[in-house]
Amino acid sequence: MYGRENVIDASIGAITDDHGTLICLPTVEEQFRIMPMQEMISYSPVGGLPGFLEVAFKHTFGDSGRMLMYV
Repeated sequence: MYGRENVIDASIGAITDDHGTLICLPTVEEQFRIMPMQEMISYSPVGGLPGFLEVAFKHTFGDSGRMLMYV
């Protein structure tokens, strides 16, 4: 089947209005405007950000996961 109405947008992080126009939440736009350009356009490291990984491990494994982080 062809046509815009038959396309599913499976991208991550894209928000569109009812007409399919890309939009940005005002609070997100505010943060983008105050971020240094290099931080805004760069990708996270493939392994993830260390602070995020630490919190994710703690949330997932509790205190028992502390040793897993250093393996």
